[in-house]
Amino acid sequence: MCYVKIKIMKKVIILLLVLTLGCDKLTRHCGDTTMDKNGVSWSGTNVAYNRDNTGFKSFSLDSRAEISTSRVEKLDIFKIPCKEGTFYLSKTNAIINDSLTGAGLTRTLEGDQLIGGWSLPEEPDSSNYIQVTFYDECNGRVEGYFNCTLMGYTLEPYDTIVLDTIHLTNGWFEAKIDNEW
Repeated sequence: MCYVKIKIMKKVIILLLVLTLGCDKLTRHCGDTTMDKNGVSWSGTNVAYNRDNTGFKSFSLDSRAEISTSRVEKLDIFKIPCKEGTFYLSKTNAIINDSLTGAGLTRTLEGDQLIGGWSLPEEPDSSNYIQVTFYDECNGRVEGYFNCTLMGYTLEPYDTIVLDTIHLTNGWFEAKIDNEW
């Protein structure tokens, strides 16, 4: 009987460790992002992580801000080259295997219901960029600035178009790239 209890306790401890470590990744805070969104101050916490499915070394920056108790906005800037420099943002997708750096903004309700979405316009524009001003590969630290204009898109199945245009200006970020993400 004692052997069975010990075996059950081991399984419970392993399950608790898995759940605890898994939750840590969901709440990880690796840095901060600030910007003006249509002239209104916006700030959020971010997670930066390496990407290896793009054919070149890059990282992604995911910034979150709670705009109310049930609404969250998330800015994603993805496929950013792992070096200092200015990189223009283009309409692309995070999972497409190309060397284009992209961005998008989403708003969710209750954590999983998409209620707003904005992406880069089809036509390239030199005012849409991210500038990495500091990149330390050894310590995984990165800092920089960004500006971009995002266009609202139709949300399925609602067939409603969200706010036409969002201007993200004076964007700033700092993060530690999380290699375990």
